[in-house]
Amino acid sequence: MTDSLEIKTKPQPVSRLNKKMVILASGLAISFLIGVGFYALESKDKQNEPPKELYNITNKRIAEGLADLPKTYKDVPQLGAPYMGDTAPALHAAEVNAGLALPRDQPFRPSYEEESLRAERIKKAR
Repeated sequence: MTDSLEIKTKPQPVSRLNKKMVILASGLAISFLIGVGFYALESKDKQNEPPKELYNITNKRIAEGLADLPKTYKDVPQLGAPYMGDTAPALHAAEVNAGLALPRDQPFRPSYEEESLRAERIKKAR
């Protein structure tokens, strides 16, 4: 049986790359990329033109409404009544009625004991 076994198709030819040609091609490609990089980074000073100003310093524009703004924070008008849909006053009033609100006369200073007592009051209020 082994005598009748034979390959009927020709094997495809193998193309081999020469090591020197691969090194030469990669060296040419790298040198081309380096040349393109130097050309792109070349300064424009070689054209003997004066450099352009980056910022316009002669005609300085001022926004139209800038002069109408208040000069200090004391001149800022106070806010009026809240708009419809503003829930902060209602929430604050509910906390005050339930005894859960923080006192307004003291600045906020976190205290573990006070926060734990407040958390317990909130749980009881639910």
